[in-house]
Amino acid sequence: MPGGGWDFDLDRTFKTGLMGMLLKDLVDTGDVEEVRGSLNQPIGGLAYDSRRVKKGYLFFAVPGQSLDGHEFIGHAVERGATAVVVERNVEVPFSATLLRVRSVRRTMGKWASLFNANPSRRMVLIGVTGTNGKTTVTYLLESIFSAAGMSCGVIGTIDYRYGRRRFPAPHTTPESVDLQALLAEMAREGVQSLGLEVSSQA
Repeated sequence: MPGGGWDFDLDRTFKTGLMGMLLKDLVDTGDVEEVRGSLNQPIGGLAYDSRRVKKGYLFFAVPGQSLDGHEFIGHAVERGATAVVVERNVEVPFSATLLRVRSVRRTMGKWASLFNANPSRRMVLIGVTGTNGKTTVTYLLESIFSAAGMSCGVIGTIDYRYGRRRFPAPHTTPESVDLQALLAEMAREGVQSLGLEVSSQA
């Protein structure tokens, strides 16, 4: 599915996900209204763009304003997706498990957090929203956190950064799959605090 994502290889940059997580572990959260296929299979990664799918991935068919992820299910399965999350009654290739939910985007955010062991719970995270001034406030937060002796990160319009690492910011607020993977990497690297710009689109 075209649209969104990083300008670099997410899977090479971040070590994402819990080893040994099964599809049924996500389904047990209670969001799923219909299941077609096996739930006893490991999940190797999450993707909302079919071009980023790899073998064993779970694909989220996110409906958008100009493109609908449901149209790219076939491509995702061809690339190795073993399960797809949808919100409409659609047909999927026999080899993939179908999971129908009320809102793909809402479920994606919840499952992305769970897949990455809920990383935001391991740090002080402050979200900043508003029309103007979000970037300035996150910079001020970064300065305050640093002065307090806390390892800090910033996710926003200018870039995404923590420690000595910096990444270009294709969006002010990353899509939930990308955001949770980034938070998980930050947590593993000892980041204790984070200033996050939350755009109106996010």
